[in-house]
This record gives sequence, structure tokens and C-alpha cells, in this order.
Amino acid sequence: MKLSKALFVVCTLGFASTVSATSTGSLQPTKDAMIFATSGGSDTGNASGKGPGMFAGADGSSNMKRSLILFNLSGIPTTSTVDTVTLSLVVGQVAGSGGGGGGGGGCGMGCTYPTRHIRLFKLNSAQGVWNEGNTQFPTSMTIGGTGQGASYTACNCNDVTWTHTNYHSPGAVSWTNLGTDYNTPDVYDNAITSFSVGTTNTFFGDKPNSVQLNFVATVQDWVTNPSHNQGFLIKSDLETMPTSFIGWWTKDGAAANSNSALSPTIVVTYH
Repeated sequence: MKLSKALFVVCTLGFASTVSATSTGSLQPTKDAMIFATSGGSDTGNASGKGPGMFAGADGSSNMKRSLILFNLSGIPTTSTVDTVTLSLVVGQVAGSGGGGGGGGGCGMGCTYPTRHIRLFKLNSAQGVWNEGNTQFPTSMTIGGTGQGASYTACNCNDVTWTHTNYHSPGAVSWTNLGTDYNTPDVYDNAITSFSVGTTNTFFGDKPNSVQLNFVATVQDWVTNPSHNQGFLIKSDLETMPTSFIGWWTKDGAAANSNSALSPTIVVTYH
């Protein structure tokens, strides 16, 4: 894969402040995964804890895809003040693009795609922190063909799913009501931040797109109160539109390609 063909979606979350001594922590996720539902909102029976990509949006049959991600911030002292947060996601596949590791098919580099408005929701499961699991292990080096996940009942290896924080039979742990938008014990109702992904083939351009968002308050809470950090859910506002998904590389996809630059990354500056 050529990195020049992958868009770096870099969300600079927060605003810099002038401080006398600033430290910087750059972290890859400890967990990232994808969960799946039918167009009617029912669990498909598939999961992707170790898949190379994590998607948001819908496939050609309007089956919905959302992703979960968690960064361990315990290396930042709990007494710290967070100044800025930058989240980086590397696009690996866009529905209909024909690019990104063999996926999509369709119109190719000349297309104009609908703007994807992506929202991040803070997780707050009453059932405890979700588990990444091992479905789709070993991890493919390419994203194409992996966007449906695989059976978590066949794997039976502790995956997060549309309906479970941790599926393992017997003894599966269910979300209280994750799949219902969104006034549940598991997901805070209001998005903690959001960003839009553009409308043209700059999805596979050579330069990064950037937006500035406010995510500092959430990360500050996670640093001060580590038990509050259960990660966040990534959702597209177009998830009911067929063939609307966008997919980013996961830490596992990055590892499979021996290319850490593909991994999601969070950079926190603090004092």
C-alpha cells in the first residue's frame, strides 16, 4: 500500500494554551473494534475485534457499521491539566471508491462522494468496559473484504458486538441498550465532538485534511478520573444511506502491515 493514497483525517481537538512547561504523550489505541447491525438495527451476529479496519456508515444493503476505540491515558499524571488533544485516523477505504486496499469497487478516483458527518460518543457502560476480542485474527493486511466482520459465535472469543460488551458462551455480557440511539446507560446522549469528511476524491489525496474540535474536556476527565475512560463510539450520520461507509485502519491493520503510521493515534499536550 502507498501512503500517498491514504487520507490522514487529523482532528485537532482543543485549543493550545501558553504554559511554562508542557509535556506531550502520543498513544496508539489499546483497543479498537467494529460492530454491526442490519438496516433494521438488529445484531448481524458478526464482530471485528482484530480486523484491519473500523468503519462508520452503511454497506450496499444498508447494514450499519459503527466503531469503538479506547486509548489508555494512565501514563499522564492525574493532576495534569490537558492543553490540546489531536486524534489522527488514516482512511483505508471509502464505499464506492475502488481504493484503499482492494475495497469498494465502483466509480474510482473521479467521483464526488457525499460528505460524511462523523460523531464521537463517549461510552459509559453500566456493564463495565467493553472487550476488543479476536474475531478476524490473524489480521488481514488489506481492508477490502473485511467490512462485514465474521461470526462472533463461531469465534467465541470475547468480542464486543452490537449487543454485547463481551461475547463468550456461556457467560456473555450484554450492553444495557447500546444499539438504541442514544439515551441509554451505555452512551452519552450528546456527541462529545464531530467532524466532516469531504466531498471529493481528496479521500485519496496526498495531503491531510484537518478540522479543529473541542475534545479537551472529555480527555481531562479521563486523565483526572481514569475509571471514567471507557473510550468512545464512532458513528456516521449517513449510516442509513446504502453504500455510505468510510473505513479507517486499526492498530491491528497497522501491525499486520508493519506500518505504525497507519494506526489511530492520539496526541495529548499537558502541563
